[in-house]
Amino acid sequence: MASYDFPPVGSSADKSVCLHETNGRLVYGKKEELEGIEEHALLCNYPKIEERSTPPLEQSLSPGLLRETFVNSNQTLFQKAVNNWTNKTIGSVVECVKGAVNGTTSLGDWFSSAGEIIKQARGDVINAFTRTEEDMNAVISRFSSTLNWSTNWVRCVAVHSTGLRIAVCRANDSIKIFFCNSDRPPITLKHECQKSVTDMAWKPFDRMVLAVACANTVLIWRLEKQNVNTRPSPYCAEVIEMSSFSPVAQCFWDCVFVQALFVVSASSSRIKVLDTSSGESETFGHWTGNYIRHIWISPNGFKLAVAYDSNFISVYDRLSWHEEQWTKLKGVCMAAVWSPHSDVLFFTAQHEPIIRGIHFIQKLQNGGDSLSFGSENAVVVYDLSEFIIKHLNANSNSDHSSIDVSIRDMKISPDGQRIAVTFSGNPAIIALFVVETMPTFYFAPCGLIDGTGNFGLACILSFFPKFDYGSLLMIVWSGGKIQYIPFLYGSLANEGIRLNGIKKNKKMRSVTAEDFLVRESLLTGKINSNASSEITEKKKNSVGSCDDQSCSEKSATSSESGIKLFSSVGLFDLLSTKSAEQNS
Repeated sequence: MASYDFPPVGSSADKSVCLHETNGRLVYGKKEELEGIEEHALLCNYPKIEERSTPPLEQSLSPGLLRETFVNSNQTLFQKAVNNWTNKTIGSVVECVKGAVNGTTSLGDWFSSAGEIIKQARGDVINAFTRTEEDMNAVISRFSSTLNWSTNWVRCVAVHSTGLRIAVCRANDSIKIFFCNSDRPPITLKHECQKSVTDMAWKPFDRMVLAVACANTVLIWRLEKQNVNTRPSPYCAEVIEMSSFSPVAQCFWDCVFVQALFVVSASSSRIKVLDTSSGESETFGHWTGNYIRHIWISPNGFKLAVAYDSNFISVYDRLSWHEEQWTKLKGVCMAAVWSPHSDVLFFTAQHEPIIRGIHFIQKLQNGGDSLSFGSENAVVVYDLSEFIIKHLNANSNSDHSSIDVSIRDMKISPDGQRIAVTFSGNPAIIALFVVETMPTFYFAPCGLIDGTGNFGLACILSFFPKFDYGSLLMIVWSGGKIQYIPFLYGSLANEGIRLNGIKKNKKMRSVTAEDFLVRESLLTGKINSNASSEITEKKKNSVGSCDDQSCSEKSATSSESGIKLFSSVGLFDLLSTKSAEQNS
């Protein structure tokens, strides 16, 4: 299907908000409708995260100001000097002593001169380190998948594999952990070494361990299960120094050996592996060559796709550490995603509006081992050239040669049926695709999500690991809002549509016992044909001209005669039905 099949994006005056997707069709509405849907039964359990919701005290007071607020004003000169030496700089000590002796002793002029010299030297040192820090932030911004990392209100997000916890790092490097399906207040993580946060990763199979990658350090937060305060102690964080490996740009846990943490630096061509149980570390990769830009681990954990700061990518097989390379790309690899079965890698290159795919197949070796090898050439899956010229540069007076045609970021849903794409030329627009990878590649344009005039630029994209009714896309907008957009498709799409249109307090009352059983059976994949026919027969019998008493008697009779102990409609369901009838 060609790129011109995307619906057009109107002028900024009539921009509408994307509310949800229903079986391949995006539904739009007004901003007020979005606020109403966020309170409905489908999305009401997800936390409402906005920039303005942060308490002003957390933004306005730095640790230094807090320390001065509660310091004893009746300290002696010696106590003040020691306090300045401990918490500030030598310049502050000189200023303190100079202020005390000025005009009272003959040493006042000497202290004044010494203070000016130290102040000037300290300023030169600070300026040198400030330039270094600015250069480091520039490197991080260039390698980070977050748009405008250094100035955006959110630096990175991490959703737990259960989909019940969301870690959000703000611009002041404080991390808040929000809870889904709970009224529990968010947890705030703050540490003196937690500066210039670049990435976060939840430990697999553990809801209490969060790895935080900073420019010069890596922090492992281990929260207590029994006693989790809204502000855990800094002693809950293990600090791993990374000065020789800075700036750290990415961290992710190993899916095979869950105690191992992979760390990527924007100034190294090697990958560091940390054993968090023993504290040991090891590096692997090329000793020389281009720096690593980003790594994407496959869902099964057996493959690593590595993008370098050059026009090639590598894929490592974890079983044998065999490396394959695809060279001569149009530019550096900007984004990549793995299919759910870890057999297809989709990627994009800079200066090229094309999504390519590499298919991996298992081949039996002489020793009896099976290794996975990728196709020799990357296949063109979708060409977005016409789309970019038509939609992303429609209001620009520049010619075609000056258009930034790069795809900036790309995310795939956990089931592999939806892919969201953002662009360097216009980050406010997100293109959504319907995807199939078996038996062949299939990309179909679904629609456009536009934040212009409402929420600004799309800075971060992330799919929730679990969503029963299709897939759920989380977007961090530069305008200070995190939006959840449900994509409703599959066997439970109708239930998702119904929940998306009802209020929260009507959710439980509107779900019948039969619908609940069908939902649970579809989720587990164990629906029984006899039970399904029984439920269908009951629904048919309940339709017609009969009074409430006869209908209830007929329903009870069919339930007693048809329910089997080891079917999907079992003894527990029968007892629940009887209890409900007695209560009524």
